[in-house]
Amino acid sequence: MQLNRSTSAPSSSAAVVDLSTAVWRAAAGSSVRVPTVGDRVYYFPQGHFEQCGGGGGGLSEAVLTSLRRSFFHCRVVSVRLLFHLVTEQLFGFPSAKIDEAMVGLGCC
Repeated sequence: MQLNRSTSAPSSSAAVVDLSTAVWRAAAGSSVRVPTVGDRVYYFPQGHFEQCGGGGGGLSEAVLTSLRRSFFHCRVVSVRLLFHLVTEQLFGFPSAKIDEAMVGLGCC
């Protein structure tokens, strides 16, 4: 099993490592579903808005308006499959961007 030290992990970087897809899936089991690159996903910004205290924290009105939308159609552009050495938890860290093909369809 080969582990690559992560340099930009979403939590304490010294305790998080990237795993190969095969190793991560073997440890996670067959019932776990993580989106793959190219998958369409929904992004719900309410969580980020709430972390800002709901007041916007100096964000522009345009940004605040977009954060108040219910959801955004996005496409997954990368996925990191990670393992936390201290807590021994597996997690996926997908990155997504707004799917331009779905913008303006009146769906969100």
